[in-house]
Amino acid sequence: MNTKENKYKGLAAILRRDWNRRISLDRRMWMSEAVDSDEQMLASGERDLLLLLGEEITDTANKRVLEIGCGIGRMLIPAAKYFKSVVGVDVSEDALNAANLLIKSRGLSGSVETILVDGSDLLEIESNSVDLIYSYGTLGIVPTGIFACLLHEAGRILRLGRVMRFQLYLGTEQATIDQDTLAVRSYDLKKFTTACALCGFSIELVEELIHPIGNVSKPHEGIVAHIVSLKKESESTTKPANVELSLLDSPENSSIENWKGSALEYQMAITRAQKLVQCGNLAEAKALFQYAADNYADADKVIHKLLQEIDLAIADKS
Repeated sequence: MNTKENKYKGLAAILRRDWNRRISLDRRMWMSEAVDSDEQMLASGERDLLLLLGEEITDTANKRVLEIGCGIGRMLIPAAKYFKSVVGVDVSEDALNAANLLIKSRGLSGSVETILVDGSDLLEIESNSVDLIYSYGTLGIVPTGIFACLLHEAGRILRLGRVMRFQLYLGTEQATIDQDTLAVRSYDLKKFTTACALCGFSIELVEELIHPIGNVSKPHEGIVAHIVSLKKESESTTKPANVELSLLDSPENSSIENWKGSALEYQMAITRAQKLVQCGNLAEAKALFQYAADNYADADKVIHKLLQEIDLAIADKS
């Protein structure tokens, strides 16, 4: 195994560790607008599936469909309404355990399959065996090296002439480190086009994502959410390392010295905790505030004060 492969395996292990930790805290919070029920989550999943795939939901009877980063099944389960065979892959055992419970409870075990993958490859999926690949909210936040691996693997497993469609941020490169597994990555369109070509893809569609819940882009920061559709034109003859190099001016920094932790993870946890406080769910709010404080080195001092206040409020209730 060469140095680059070792690097990708290491990043994949960090990705798995981080997502198992997140899912074990609150399985719905990270991927479905922090809704309060599975039914709300699956409704949002179907909405985003239709928004993403659009006209690709045609001639579905014999299509084998693959979702990259299926998580707990938010979009995977709705996809079973439209496609005969649906496969979801993810790096998190905890996420797939939750997904499998939902799949079983809805009687979909015969048509929906989940596969635990390494994250730096999709070797569990045979070459040229899939008719459609989709992904939402995954490829734009994973480390660029992992994105390069998954784009390369998608080119291997997708059948010639078939389509891969996913959500991605395009615009200005964002400063981050490769071990941040929940950071928005934004890619230059020209560089992204080169990376796609290396994997055997041509770009069929690039359009800004206009989402019904509100603005999902930050144009002033060079971060614009897009829906991208790729068509497999040929087999790739390159390696993931070359794909990664084509995506960025320089590789993401690997140094974790002085790294505070994921700022996005911190903000999501705080936002959810504040909502729970307003709803009176103090014990859940406390867990999220504590999680934020434990996983972000520069946690606001107000969090520690809030934790004390929540403890007092819980004591008063008892």
